Amino acid sequence: MIEPRFVQWGYFEEDWEILEKIIITKNEKGEEVESKTNERKLKDNAQLKPVGVAYDRLVVPIIEKVKEHEEKIFLQQKEIEDLKLRLEKLEILVLSN
Repeated sequence: MIEPRFVQWGYFEEDWEILEKIIITKNEKGEEVESKTNERKLKDNAQLKPVGVAYDRLVVPIIEKVKEHEEKIFLQQKEIEDLKLRLEKLEILVLSN
């Protein structure tokens, strides 16, 4: 699932249509002059699509996840040390009998 806030949205080339416009102006003699120009218009059925990643919006959530993982690693290391101590005590107990 794409998280919308981390995506840059836009339209692809096929979402646009080219409209030819005719512009009528008057020249310095007062005569009407016709010229053609093209204008891009978004098609009626065009929908926004993901076109890239908004990296600037990823920084803060990534930092928070790193902090969470650091805390989890710290707790796991503490648990490992506690388990090592318990094992050591059990070994001493077993070997002394």
